Amino acid sequence: MKNTITRAYRLADRAPVELKTENGRTTFNLERPMLDPMATVVVVEFEGQKVER
Repeated sequence: MKNTITRAYRLADRAPVELKTENGRTTFNLERPMLDPMATVVVVEFEGQKVER
């Protein structure tokens, strides 16, 4: 996708999720132990009004 990720955070407690961008790819790793191992939700915010592929 062409949009830049501006931030990411866990929905349950709004704790920020660290983003790492390398060679045009953005990844993140969630801290362990997971807040809820069955359904941890991460909110990812993008630049722009719509997602461009």
